[in-house]
Amino acid sequence: MTLTATKNNNQIDVRSLPASFKTRDVQDDQGNTQHVISGTAVVFNQPSSPMPFVEVISGEAFNGVDLSDVKLLYSHDFGNILARTDSGTLQLDLNSNGLVTY
Repeated sequence: MTLTATKNNNQIDVRSLPASFKTRDVQDDQGNTQHVISGTAVVFNQPSSPMPFVEVISGEAFNGVDLSDVKLLYSHDFGNILARTDSGTLQLDLNSNGLVTY
């Protein structure tokens, strides 16, 4: 789906695709509860939903990419960081299906 918006008299494209993530609460040994989000953030070798174009992300797309400082943002806002790899609150796994977060 492509939505067109206007910002500062310039048109921008805002793209949104449906995603499937799971959420759950996990309690540690001290009784603290953490909220966990898991799912596939990037799917390899599958065509995207038809927009004005179709994208396919190669299984080699992350070759050579440094994933040591990745941030999980709410609504693409750096003021709303949900988790990050460098603090240990975000774990990523690259497998043959894609980039998975847990």
